[in-house]
Amino acid sequence: MKNTIKENLEPTLKRILEAADNKGINDSKLAELLGLKASNKSVDSWKRGNSKAYFQLLPQLCKILEVSADYLLGLTDNPAPHYE
Repeated sequence: MKNTIKENLEPTLKRILEAADNKGINDSKLAELLGLKASNKSVDSWKRGNSKAYFQLLPQLCKILEVSADYLLGLTDNPAPHYE
């Protein structure tokens, strides 16, 4: 089941969460794939606006989600990654 992505999130975070949702990756799985704590509290802190650590994780997020950094940053609407 798809998560409801809140509209009031920071645009980059919103794209990260939408891309994860499109791949069927929930918050706790995303945290695990990023090597963060086993709980999804880190992703929750992003959603609450307490942390923007996801900017430091952009290269890993792009590979996991199979999207370009330009897409996550809102510079393009084309999510295709630039690497092979």
